[in-house]
Amino acid sequence: IRGTVPITLVLALEAPAIVALIKAEWLPLVPVLRWLILYSLCRPALDDIYFLLYGVGKPRLITHFVSLQAGFLLVLAPLMTAHYSNTGAALAMDASALVGLLIAMRAVRSHVDISWVRVFGPPLLAGIAATAVRLALGEQIAALHPIPSLMAGAAVLGTCYAAILVALECRELAGELRSLWTALSGTDRADSNKASAESEDA
Repeated sequence: IRGTVPITLVLALEAPAIVALIKAEWLPLVPVLRWLILYSLCRPALDDIYFLLYGVGKPRLITHFVSLQAGFLLVLAPLMTAHYSNTGAALAMDASALVGLLIAMRAVRSHVDISWVRVFGPPLLAGIAATAVRLALGEQIAALHPIPSLMAGAAVLGTCYAAILVALECRELAGELRSLWTALSGTDRADSNKASAESEDA
């Protein structure tokens, strides 16, 4: 979630520059890309929950709530698209992803004790604050050519997001970085091998 929030916000806020660099004729699709922001935020969390349910031997639960999600989308998407065209289709995808995530969060409550406020709260607060700073500088950044505009916008948002997230979760981030470093450096493996050798000697 911490990584998804800034990436999603950069894609949404810098969509005009990104699309202009790819193909200028696609610029009318920028609003549609921006409306898909909720889907982009929900999708990684859903994937994590899928892996968790597979891990605890409950793949049928995934089938159940994915089926409900698909049924919801099947009903909503045609209606929204008929009334609001491409934007309606994007909003239907957002709503379907949110419904799927809410059902999935309910499904894992009996397997893990997760504080969803602690999971989503700091990244979303940091994202909102960073977005506000980025929007405040919108005119100055928009005046640049696409590549400098994209780089400046991403740098402003990314720097603000990282600073605010560190302020909110300094201790948690430090602990997780230590765990990551330990896993990557193989310290646990070395300690385990050493303990095994000592046990055999004994």
